[in-house]
Amino acid sequence: MNVLRFNNHNYLSNIEIHVGQIMQFIGVNSNTKQHLWQILTWYFTKHKYTESHLSLFDFAEPVIEIDHQVLGRKHFNCITIESVSDIHEQLSMNKGSLLFQFFHHLFDSPSIETHLKEMNETLERLIKEINQTDELINLVQDSEFRMETDYTEMQFTDIVQKYLQLSVLKTNSLTSIEYLSNKEKFNVLLHLIRKQLLKSTQPVLFMLRNYDDLLSYQEFNEVMEEIQVVALDHPHFHCILMPSQIGYVAVDERNFGAITIFGDIVRS
Repeated sequence: MNVLRFNNHNYLSNIEIHVGQIMQFIGVNSNTKQHLWQILTWYFTKHKYTESHLSLFDFAEPVIEIDHQVLGRKHFNCITIESVSDIHEQLSMNKGSLLFQFFHHLFDSPSIETHLKEMNETLERLIKEINQTDELINLVQDSEFRMETDYTEMQFTDIVQKYLQLSVLKTNSLTSIEYLSNKEKFNVLLHLIRKQLLKSTQPVLFMLRNYDDLLSYQEFNEVMEEIQVVALDHPHFHCILMPSQIGYVAVDERNFGAITIFGDIVRS
């Protein structure tokens, strides 16, 4: 099994973690788990280190390796979930979210590009017509200048962020995604991750923390089953789960070898 190592970190340099597609970090050593979560999220979300951050790493940027091969900070498309607000962010139209990436792929189709081109041509004709009206031409009379309107071509980002809103059809009525249950939100997240995995060969790292605050034990088992199916279907999908102190752990032959226990010593 591959081994994950951390260089230039005061607390983690001597720790080795067995790597699997699904990894679970459990145990009572909250301090070490916090440092582990922090370095993983900072590293793979391309967080910009401040001087105070670098003090944790002997003032050298940390390096993460698997079997002595350095993983670049852009290696993974990293998705981190610690709270419901993080789920809402990933299901928003904000740039960089899972939903934004999904629509970005949709807009790559030739037919949608054609529609966007036609919209901009219509906008250009509209502006020309406005500029030819007597009202605008005579707006400033007896002057050495005249008034004209101008426009900026509509881009993919403009349409997605300003004019699109995701709603859910449930019991024959449209509702905001915020009103779904947490289990349903996780289902939507995993569907979007599946779409991302089908569209791109870049490995995806899905990181879940304190998920036991969001899901019942039965819901956790159902989400875990879906995560395992995604991992089986897509070898470039990876998941890290870090429950709270008394949280849920899934143990079976598919993931037992990638459970790391953080106590007085770290066992992986």
